[in-house]
Amino acid sequence: IWAGAYAIISLQILNVSYWTPLVFSSLITTAVSAWWWREYQVEKNDRFWWWVLCIGVLVLEISWVLFRWPLGYFTNDLILIWLWYDVWLLARFHLVPAGINWRKQNLFFIINGVLLMLYLFLIVKWK
Repeated sequence: IWAGAYAIISLQILNVSYWTPLVFSSLITTAVSAWWWREYQVEKNDRFWWWVLCIGVLVLEISWVLFRWPLGYFTNDLILIWLWYDVWLLARFHLVPAGINWRKQNLFFIINGVLLMLYLFLIVKWK
């Protein structure tokens, strides 16, 4: 979805404002996030809807920033999904009754951050 949105915007395939594909893709990503949380039997309450709103706004903001970065579609898409998954995972742990087990998750997030930085500095070809 996101690589297509970036391509539509950059190549001007459709004669629309660049906000249209970004908002549309953000809504789809938000809906998928909510559906995926429901698959983990997360209860629909105020916290659930608050996280749905936060994910929607966060994804829209990150996509807007990444659109301005001098990178390709695949790279922007990968970075966005990488960051979205980390936030989605934190929200899922926050929404389930067991909560976040920080001993297990600290190592995961540290490794994730190191891998993201290595990807950005060593693999990505900046224009």
